[in-house]
Amino acid sequence: MRFEDRINHLIHEGEKLLESKYQPAFNAPFFVKKSNFLSWHAQATSFLENILSPDNTYFVSFKSNVRSQFATDVETGIQLLQTIANEYQAGRLLLESQSNDSPNNEPNDAHTHAFISYKIEDKYVARRIKDILAKIGIESFLAHEDIKVSDEWRLRILSEIGRANLFIPLLSENFYNSTWCIQELGIASFRKEMTVIPLSIDENIPQGFSSNIQSTRIDPESFTLTDLLPGIAKHDVALAIDIMIEIIASSRSFREAEANFRLILPYLNQASDDQIKLLLEKVADNGQVHQAAQCANEYIPPLLESHGHLLDNDTRSFLTETLGKS
Repeated sequence: MRFEDRINHLIHEGEKLLESKYQPAFNAPFFVKKSNFLSWHAQATSFLENILSPDNTYFVSFKSNVRSQFATDVETGIQLLQTIANEYQAGRLLLESQSNDSPNNEPNDAHTHAFISYKIEDKYVARRIKDILAKIGIESFLAHEDIKVSDEWRLRILSEIGRANLFIPLLSENFYNSTWCIQELGIASFRKEMTVIPLSIDENIPQGFSSNIQSTRIDPESFTLTDLLPGIAKHDVALAIDIMIEIIASSRSFREAEANFRLILPYLNQASDDQIKLLLEKVADNGQVHQAAQCANEYIPPLLESHGHLLDNDTRSFLTETLGKS
């Protein structure tokens, strides 16, 4: 039996189970027939075990909240199964649309495009993310701003997710109350070439097919580009390194320079020779960086030793002399 048929069958059987609910006494909870419940529960649990990991949010929720023949337990189970079905169907829709429009299932061009998924109540946070990404040359799609009145919104959403290679869901209570947001996340989870960067604005975490992805907790009032860098690095480490070099170059104090330099340390072994050369040149041009204690004593010397030969004589001599005084 196909995935769609199996899960729709389980949903249908759950609904039939609810039709048989009864109330044993006045004001008592509603129950369903025990033998039918146990059969349905066993089938649903076996199905979820085969398609989801043991720590998947939906699987954990089903095992925790669908344990008795209470009608409310069955309703919870049906809702979880329906959400999984919606995510799967959304993913299938995207794959089908891509097979028709883009035979190679690749974004339309080589540039980085982001799709920001959010509930309308969180649109101001989404707008700030779009502005931050624009400053580093990443184009973003916001449904409430970028869909024209004449557009067929469903097709436009599918097209934009198919075009994007970064998917940034703003996880919140609002997000998970939206069927459309959940479906967008399900679509993104089905795209192998898509990098998902979940940002939690109220401690909600990824669920369903995306539950294996680590989210980043952000303050909606004070988040910055640095909150997005680990996700961008997963997508394109060279791009992330270029961004971090510019962040270091813009440092305005010793403490800021040290904090900014720490951003790039985990990625230095993936940087190209040209990027290390550029970093050293930016370091030489900014006194807040080359005079900061940690930068001068710990961070810069190994780079100068390994890549100093790529610098012009004046820059190399300046850094050697400056670091020698620290």
